[in-house]
Amino acid sequence: MSDLLNTSPMHSGADGPLAGPWESVVCPRRKGPPLRFKGVCLCQHSSGVAPDGFTITLWRRKTPGFVAAVTGPDGADARSDKTLSAVMLWLEDQCRQAAAGDPHQTVDPFLPISPRSAAQRQELRQLAGAALDDWDRLDHQQAEQEAREP
Repeated sequence: MSDLLNTSPMHSGADGPLAGPWESVVCPRRKGPPLRFKGVCLCQHSSGVAPDGFTITLWRRKTPGFVAAVTGPDGADARSDKTLSAVMLWLEDQCRQAAAGDPHQTVDPFLPISPRSAAQRQELRQLAGAALDDWDRLDHQQAEQEAREP
């Protein structure tokens, strides 16, 4: 299991890993220009070896919100939203389409994470499952922290 939060000194500010220092980040997207923002990497999950592996990264933006970034054998994509639950739903939808593996099913031609084999589909499902579990725990931690603040 991966660390829930990236707590390296580079990402740990005085207020913990959810504060700065902020990095300038550029995430490629299949549709539209690259997504550019200042953010902190909260967690990253990787499998396989590039260019055949998958990487799923969650960023917290300096302006309120989150970015989910996915790279795979056939490209990369990213989604930004104000809520963590919205980027989680986006990742679930991307993985559901990519993991279907049914040649008769319509799959978004711009999908960045197109598994080429049953083994890659399984690898992607496991990676996304671990990422979403961590993101869900992060979401609960944030809610608990907000509830404790006056």
